[in-house]
Amino acid sequence: MNWGEIQIESLKKMFLNNDDLSIDKLEDYKKEKKYKTYLFAMPQACNEAINYIVSRLGSNEKLYTLEKEDNEFYDLSQKITDFRMIKAIYSDIPLSWRIINKNTVYIDFSSNDKVVISYEVKPTVINNLTEKDHSIEIATEYANLIPLYIAGELYKDDDLTLATMYMNEFMNLVDNYVSNRYGVPTPTIERVYSIGD
Repeated sequence: MNWGEIQIESLKKMFLNNDDLSIDKLEDYKKEKKYKTYLFAMPQACNEAINYIVSRLGSNEKLYTLEKEDNEFYDLSQKITDFRMIKAIYSDIPLSWRIINKNTVYIDFSSNDKVVISYEVKPTVINNLTEKDHSIEIATEYANLIPLYIAGELYKDDDLTLATMYMNEFMNLVDNYVSNRYGVPTPTIERVYSIGD
């Protein structure tokens, strides 16, 4: 889902419209009294939703080839512009490595000249200049939840009940994805009561 689609879907949740809203008319909607306040507030709400989703579910992953240098400590945030956090290190030959902190990794390259780093992408911060065709750097099924958060956050002053319903739906769906992140539900402990011995 791209930024333009998120804006349109958010407006659809907040307003009943006789006409179908179109991404091509977003600039016109920003001039309409009915929509403009919400559209100008959407980037911050979108960033909040993305940050919440990423903190619970992670962002898209990419690969980066790291070549041996004189140093054994590598600050990946200095080498990879969209680096958020390391996920894994792959090598043809077994090697010793460990994560020092969020950005830094120690790699003993004694038997290899390069490794492949799997990392999570740091999502782009959305603002009023972000292109409408910009794709959000999280899985599509997670990005589809963002309009619920935006509507829940921005519609509080207009209809608190509806805004609360949207926010609850957003939180519940994120929780459901967290529970089923690896394809199977996370087991839960259920209370078992007995009557006497």
